[in-house]
Amino acid sequence: MIRETFRPWGRLELLLDQLDVERWSFIGAVSTEDRCSTALEILSEHGPQEKSLIFRIEDAPSRFYTEVERKTGLKEQDFTSLGVLGSEIRNHKLLGRHGGPLNDAIEFISNPSLENLIVDISSLPKKFFFFIIRKILEQPERLKNVIVTYTEPGSYCFESLAENPEAWNPLPGFLPPRKEPDNKVLFIGLGFEPLGLPELYSSGLFSSAKIRLLFPFPADPTGVARNWDFARLLEPVPGNASANIERVDARNVPDTFDKLVSLSEHGQIYSILAPFGPKPMSLAMCLFASAHSTRENNPSVFYTQPTVYNPNYSSGVKIVDDRPMVNAYCIRLNGNNLYASIK
Repeated sequence: MIRETFRPWGRLELLLDQLDVERWSFIGAVSTEDRCSTALEILSEHGPQEKSLIFRIEDAPSRFYTEVERKTGLKEQDFTSLGVLGSEIRNHKLLGRHGGPLNDAIEFISNPSLENLIVDISSLPKKFFFFIIRKILEQPERLKNVIVTYTEPGSYCFESLAENPEAWNPLPGFLPPRKEPDNKVLFIGLGFEPLGLPELYSSGLFSSAKIRLLFPFPADPTGVARNWDFARLLEPVPGNASANIERVDARNVPDTFDKLVSLSEHGQIYSILAPFGPKPMSLAMCLFASAHSTRENNPSVFYTQPTVYNPNYSSGVKIVDDRPMVNAYCIRLNGNNLYASIK
């Protein structure tokens, strides 16, 4: 077994080989993306698995709706071919009340027979996977091992990835304190789509907070250019946000978590987290906010959730050494949470 003092991460197949676990349960999402079933494909190579929970999330009506539904239906067939039962695929709408999908998640992870779990966030909306991860970390020690996976796509489309964002609101389970402290820091994960954030930024909404922009680097040149475009949209506002850039490796969840801990003085400074960046960076934000959730000045997570996704959001799966690039992160090992608050 891997030593519990580490926060293991790496390629999924290598991590699975190092863990003494024969059968895993699985949470994921079916979408238009080729990568949405890749983690389950790799898991299936290791033998029969336990139960699954697959979300099929319906976007808001748009000019993309018909194509999104068509492509998602085709990808759903990939899940069933991997042994997922029809009853394990749950249909929910992206908009409206969160009760349905969140209740499904709570019911699934509360099953007393559940011991080993993989959560694939590659195609799960952040408003759902933040809540799921938080609830998993609150489970008792009977839930022994938990891995979070993220599959890198072959490429992203050059058009807008997502549109028509909702208002700036806290994600379920990550509300701010009743009395927001005066001393606060806003961590913005830089991604490809600003989703209305620059307008909120320039309105003065965050004028009383220190700003830290988490910039994904290293990254491919196209990605770096799009991240810089995002940062420049925040540049004209008072405070010169571009001077507050913190470089983070977008794949390295442990390092990003540690950076958030350090910049917040071990959670002593009230933190507002804005997960607009890559999913692994957002996972680190989720783990940080969850680890410090019991503090009086608990971190909050705010987002402008897009309601429409481009059916060509990404294509293909990144291949390295003739294998799909699926990053895997142990967040619980032998019943112990590996990302915990430092008192």
